[in-house]
Amino acid sequence: MKNTAFSVIVVAALCLSKATQAEGYVDLLVGQASSKYSQQVLVSNNNFLYNSSLQTNSVTQNNLAAGFGLGFFTNEYIGADITYKHFGNTSAYGSSFLFRVKPIPELQFIAKLGGAYLSTSSSALIGSSNGFALTSGVGAKYALYKNMDLTVDYTHFSTAGFMNSANTYMGGMSYRF
Repeated sequence: MKNTAFSVIVVAALCLSKATQAEGYVDLLVGQASSKYSQQVLVSNNNFLYNSSLQTNSVTQNNLAAGFGLGFFTNEYIGADITYKHFGNTSAYGSSFLFRVKPIPELQFIAKLGGAYLSTSSSALIGSSNGFALTSGVGAKYALYKNMDLTVDYTHFSTAGFMNSANTYMGGMSYRF
């Protein structure tokens, strides 16, 4: 089912880019991720509940990150993308609105705002958890060849639950179509 949905999205993006003269792209990225996990624990003094307090245990993990994305720009400035990123024991499936500025034809700066579904498996602190996160980030692309770009990307994931935050710092290549 997931492969079929992904195939439909790829075909739709290709058709949309050809029909509207939009610019589509595929990103392949690698880099590093930093994730902060927190958990509040009730600590009791002398077995009396009224003397209890909440203690926060936190763990920060730095891991290798890898991902890919598929996106398109409908005009010079506005676009959207879908992404998959994997870092440590977390998989992130996201989508963002993109805002682009091109100071020169070979260079573009991109800001993004969106959301992601995070699936985290088996951490010593939190166990398995799933949840949604708001995402924001910035990136840049530099044209190396007619359809190939060198890409850098920063994404911040902000959650209200099991993971306080995560950041990915990635670089890679983009193919434009």
